[in-house]
Amino acid sequence: MSESPGRPPGEDSTSSILRRVPWTAIFRFALAGAVLFLVGRAVDLPEMSAALADADWRLVAAAAVLSAVQLIARAALWQWLGRSVDAVLTLTEALKAYVGSHAVAVWTPGRVADYATRPQLMPRGSRRTWAVAVAVEGLLQYPVPLALAAAAAGSWFDFVGAGWFMLAAVTVAVFSLAPMVWPPLLQRIVRPFGFQDRLAFLSRLGGPQRLGLLLAHGARYALLALQFGLLAAAMAPDLAPQLLLSAAALITLSFKLLLPLLSFAELGIREGAAVLVFGALGISAEAALNASLLLYFLNVLLPSAVGSLVWLRQPRRLSAHPESGR
Repeated sequence: MSESPGRPPGEDSTSSILRRVPWTAIFRFALAGAVLFLVGRAVDLPEMSAALADADWRLVAAAAVLSAVQLIARAALWQWLGRSVDAVLTLTEALKAYVGSHAVAVWTPGRVADYATRPQLMPRGSRRTWAVAVAVEGLLQYPVPLALAAAAAGSWFDFVGAGWFMLAAVTVAVFSLAPMVWPPLLQRIVRPFGFQDRLAFLSRLGGPQRLGLLLAHGARYALLALQFGLLAAAMAPDLAPQLLLSAAALITLSFKLLLPLLSFAELGIREGAAVLVFGALGISAEAALNASLLLYFLNVLLPSAVGSLVWLRQPRRLSAHPESGR
């Protein structure tokens, strides 16, 4: 079925979305590849190997444990939001939907395929409404991490473009926070696209719940920053306090929040930003890149491997239970 004007992204199949990748997406992939190439030119491979050989693997093990915590936290937050759509959604169902969609969406610019794949893995309810819920979750993830990253950059870091980063982070944080503080604004934004009827679930989330979700997503990003900071500490022991390493990690992750489309399979922006931001703490490009790639392995590739098993099994069940169209 071809996409009609105003149709939510969740109505499309994943295959049709991937078939219609525009030339702008190819440009983004090329740009991400260029960033990776430049980062690769800035590092010395023997030095990277030496940093890995000298790493504190106890800290790497601790970061690996936090990957499992991250997965459970993502599922719990999706369940929390999802229960405003499906009141009986379980944590197991939310976890399967998240990891299954992650396995596909990670290969698309800005995880755009998440709008199609995650709704297909939800056991009940309209896929169109679930697609809008995925977008709302995206808004919930921005304000707290970006505000904290801007404060950290202004307090402790002096890297090239720090001022522009702070301005962008605060601006995006405000614009993503506004619809959550005043939901009618979100209704006005989506009305031209015909999504307003799919936002009814948001009215079932009271102000305290929306605030709780915002803070919980901020806490999850703080945990992610701690994990990244532990990996940096493992690669470059005793060069900086853990608090500063975690702050640098949060700034690095915020670059990726601000530029989600400039990545190829989740690679590119985080690696370039890691070299830049951790370098402000005197950490070598090799150690920063090692930490970023380890984070990629633990939080992207491993969940994708698990999620692919879910994704390969679920479509058979879904094809036997087509959406009612509500």
